[in-house]
Amino acid sequence: MAQIRETRHEAGAVYIAEILTVVALVIAGIALAVTVLKTAEQGEQGPQGFTGETGPAGPTGADGPMGATGAQGPPGINGTKGANGLPEVNHPPTMNVTVLTGSYALVGNTTYRYTFNTTVKTRDIDNDTVQTMVFYRRNLSDLWHPVYTFFQTNATTKVFVTYNMTTPSNQVLYWAYQAWDGRDITMEYHSFLVAFP
Repeated sequence: MAQIRETRHEAGAVYIAEILTVVALVIAGIALAVTVLKTAEQGEQGPQGFTGETGPAGPTGADGPMGATGAQGPPGINGTKGANGLPEVNHPPTMNVTVLTGSYALVGNTTYRYTFNTTVKTRDIDNDTVQTMVFYRRNLSDLWHPVYTFFQTNATTKVFVTYNMTTPSNQVLYWAYQAWDGRDITMEYHSFLVAFP
């Protein structure tokens, strides 16, 4: 009876080994199938999608450092010489003596006052500023005495000279008029006699 039990035991062991072999084959097959499914062939590439909208512009970055100054360029060519201009023509000022008078009057018991008046108009067609000067003297050997100086483009000048005498007599006053525009001078001379009495 002991021998039969041993035989049955060996048959059961073989059976279990066969089952384990089958299970191992099934597991290997499943693993192979999973591997094949995971590494299936790649399909054809689909068409390219549409380009998306442009995003908003980012903030402007800080200015970079200024670059070095470039080398100086060559000098340009000289221009052509212009034509000679016309020479400037200056017109001297003009004068017009319009008033030349004189008189005397008793201003005290023995004093007579002589008064001489003159008016001169100066003009300059170049519109230069004119220096107008008026001088007088009481005799031909006397020095000229300035009584008026004026700067203006066009001027009308009124001048008078007075002096007193205790012994009255005929009196002559000599006038000199000068107009200067900075380049040309115009002169005029006049005299006026006051007869006494």
